[in-house]
Amino acid sequence: MSKKPDIQTFHKKAVGYLRCSTSVQVSDGETLERQESMIRRYCEDRGIQNLQIIKDEGLSGFKNNRPGFQLLKQLCRTGEVSTVIVYDLSRLSRSVRDTLAFIEDVRPLLVRQSTQLH
Repeated sequence: MSKKPDIQTFHKKAVGYLRCSTSVQVSDGETLERQESMIRRYCEDRGIQNLQIIKDEGLSGFKNNRPGFQLLKQLCRTGEVSTVIVYDLSRLSRSVRDTLAFIEDVRPLLVRQSTQLH
């Protein structure tokens, strides 16, 4: 019986992107902790080991100039990332247009597109 290829061979790096928009959510920690926990569990269940977490804490999803979001786009464009994982697509952006623009921009560069976990 042939051994199933290790999924890690298909992944340069997976990035889990987390965002919460209010300072109350940041100080509470539960929102970011829940997002990160779900992303880590998803990766663990699929054998994805090379995971980087990027966070935007207390920043509105209506603004695209978020440092973490800009870093995520840069990593995708430079080919350092093959998988983007988010707890919910609303974590990428609160604008449907901006979310779709991001997905269309990075789609040709990724092995897997953004994954919604809930």
